[in-house]
Formats: sequence, structure tokens, C-alpha cells
Amino acid sequence: MRKPRITHLDVWANDERIGTLEKGAMYRFTYDNPGSPLLGLHYQDRGKVYISNNMPHIFAQYFPEGFLDAHITSKYAFHDAPFEDNEMLRLAILGRETLGRIHVRCNDPLFNEWIDGLEMKNPRILTERDLLGINARQVFQQYMAEIFHHGRFVSVSGIQQKMSLDAISRNTKQTASYIAKGFDASEYPCLAANEFLCMQTIKQAGIPVAQTSLSEDSSVLLVRRFDVSEQEYFLGMEDFTSLRQYSAEDKYKGSYAAIAQIIRQISGRPDEDLIHFFNQLAASCILKNGDAHLKNFSVLYHDEYDVRLAPTYDVLDTSIYRVGTQGIFDAYDDTLALNLTNHGKKTYPSKNTLLDFAEKYCDLGREDASFMIDTIVQAKEQVLVKYSDVLRENEWLAQKWHFIPDENEEGLPFTFR
Repeated sequence: MRKPRITHLDVWANDERIGTLEKGAMYRFTYDNPGSPLLGLHYQDRGKVYISNNMPHIFAQYFPEGFLDAHITSKYAFHDAPFEDNEMLRLAILGRETLGRIHVRCNDPLFNEWIDGLEMKNPRILTERDLLGINARQVFQQYMAEIFHHGRFVSVSGIQQKMSLDAISRNTKQTASYIAKGFDASEYPCLAANEFLCMQTIKQAGIPVAQTSLSEDSSVLLVRRFDVSEQEYFLGMEDFTSLRQYSAEDKYKGSYAAIAQIIRQISGRPDEDLIHFFNQLAASCILKNGDAHLKNFSVLYHDEYDVRLAPTYDVLDTSIYRVGTQGIFDAYDDTLALNLTNHGKKTYPSKNTLLDFAEKYCDLGREDASFMIDTIVQAKEQVLVKYSDVLRENEWLAQKWHFIPDENEEGLPFTFR
């Protein structure tokens, strides 16, 4: 007997229902009323019916990829659901809790009876101490298995082992929202320490960045969610695949110049955000972050009149990890994730080329842009000295970066090509 399909989902922004997503021959989204909060920046006309052949990108951006997708599929009994396994079913499940303020609800009694049977009735609240202690790897793996088994998790896009959760802050003793990221040490050694040190470099350089903490065993990176306002409600959040109306598979298409052009068009404070974006790009070049693709840049907003670039996130040195072989030699990816310009290449730019970019696409003077680059270089040197204990605990990473903590007292000499 063929299972029924989910054809309607209620769409909410925080605690307010804003419209309906329907699936028949096509996908259709309609707002409830002209005063509804904004679904997304491509949905500003509240009186329009939005029709598409495929799952709208504003919702598709929440679907996990790679490892995370495979892990959820293996742990989550989609095939046991009383509905046909399709994107509407997956959105009904994964879209209940997302990054940003948009989430969905299915009102079908059969769905809710099934999902209630999977729910974790009394989910435990972890503390920062749990996630940042010497046994963080074990705590992370156990908790991840627990929430997946009980079907309760926040959908976080990406390919790594990561989950969004609430934990009790050791400083304020208040519950706060985090993303916890675990890594496969056999395939990607020292990845948590790598990302932590890169993020600390960006912070040291004075660039807006997500708050990060590294566990004592260097296995877990805890990232404070930045899509929460000071009034503790979630902001609108869209990555640049959604803004460009691309699928996740297209996240490596396009250029950094195109991102700058979009920022100029939609930001409520374009001058400030273009400085922020240039700093992000310069940091990715200096730190050899070859995974700065479209999903790793986002905007935040209250409404269409208050759009700003999100803090920097997901930055690490990707050039030190093997991606394959060339003959008898290991191969490494030493390129950018996107083309620099619309007619450019993915090779890392020289300093002069980056200054040209700053001048042409970000409205920055060469002297100011050069100062920003030098500040990031100095920040990297300072961070490697400041966190030399992390490098002692992560010897493989220290060797890859040619940094000997006990000898490089003045920091690692670094030159930008």
C-alpha cells in the first residue's frame, strides 16, 4: 500500500506563524497576511504566491550534507515514517528546529503521533564543562547518538559531525545556544585545534567572528550561536547559496566579487559590511582556508531593512590535509573555494591582487586594505605564541605549520606572497 504524502507545512518565524508551504505538482509558498514577518530576502512581496519546481532554497539551505546527511539517514528511520520519504517529509522533521528564526510544523495527526513517539521526553542539558573537558570526545559522541536516536536535533547544514544544542554557560550559569563540532581525527588530524586557532586569529585581528572554545582534549569545538538577538529571539539568517538561489551542490560556483556585489545591494550598512567581507576574504587567503564557499558566508536580519553580514565562521587551514594522490605523491588542495573575480581563478592571490580587489569591489583604499592584511598576519603570529599550549597538544598541526612552541618565542615568521 502506498504511503500518503505530506502536502502542507505551516511556516513559522520564531513564535509567529507566517504562511504555508504546499507541495502538489509544484511547491507553493503563501504568506498568511501582509504584515507577516519576512520568510527570506527573496520573499518581500507578502501578497505574492511563490511557485517553484524544486524545494525553495530558503528551506533547502537547512538540509545537511555529506557525513551529516549520511549519519542522519542511517540513524533516523525515514523509511519507517507513515509517509512517503521525500523532501517534504524530511523538511517536516529537520525543519522543526533550524539555525535562524524560520521553522516548520506539520499539522497532520498521524505525523505528530509518529514523531511524538520518537521524542526525547526529558532531554538533558549539558554544561560547557561537559563539552570542554578532558573527556569531551566521549561526551560528544554519546550525546550525538542519544539525540539522533530520539529524533531531536537542530538541523545544521554542512558535512562535519556537528549539532546545535543548549548548554549551561560556566560564566553566566544561564542556558545558551551553541553548535558543537566533532571531527574524525583519523581522516582530519587536529581539525578542532586548527579551526580554533584560525578563529582566534580572526578575533585577534578585530574582525567580527563567532565565539569559539576548544575542549581540553582538542576533540570538540564549541561555537556560540550568533543568530540570537540580545532580546533572546532568533534572527533571520540566510547563506549565500540561498541568496543566489543556488542548491547546496552549487556552493562552489561563483566568485568573491559576486558576494561583494550582493552585499552592496542588500546590506543596510554596505560600507561596514564590505570592510568586514574583505577582512574575511583576506583572512581566508592568509590562513589558507580553501573552503570559504557560498554556505560559509551569511547575512542576519530582523527584516528586509536591517540586513547585515553575519560574523565570520567555519575558517580553518585546509591546505594541510591530503585530498588524494598524484602518482606516488600525496595531493593537497592549495586553492580558494571560489574564483576571486567573475573572470578570475581559484589560485590564492598575491597581496597586490588582493589590494586590487579591495579597491574595485569593496571601495577600500589600498593603504587601508594593506593595513588590514598586515593586521591579520600579525594576529596569526600573536595567536600561535599565545596558544602555544594548544600546539604542544597537537604536534601534527605544529609540524604542518612549522612551528616549534618552545623555540618560536617571538612567533612564527609569516610572509604574504
